[in-house]
Amino acid sequence: MRGLKMLQIIELSGNRISGKIPTILRDFQSISVLNLSKNSFLEAILEKLGDMITLDYLDLSQNNLFGEIPKSLVALSHLHYLNLSCNKLSREIPRRGPFANFTAASFIDNEVLYG
Repeated sequence: MRGLKMLQIIELSGNRISGKIPTILRDFQSISVLNLSKNSFLEAILEKLGDMITLDYLDLSQNNLFGEIPKSLVALSHLHYLNLSCNKLSREIPRRGPFANFTAASFIDNEVLYG
């Protein structure tokens, strides 16, 4: 994995991947695009995704993610696209950082998201 530290795009959408989001993703320090949509990830969104400060595009839609949106994601100042729709997320949508610019379309079809 040493040679992959500079990886910029991870596109794994629609692969029927199940289980937990791999924690190794946080080790990639230059990822700008992370698309894990249309899989079967089943857990809360990793708090450590907030450490991926170069992230510009994050799509975790159409999984089985639950719980709240980690507050750490407000630190993603480069984030211009976010899709968390069609999951089982709940509680308050952060309002600071890049979240101030996202529309309701980024969060539709979840359990009980508000904000």
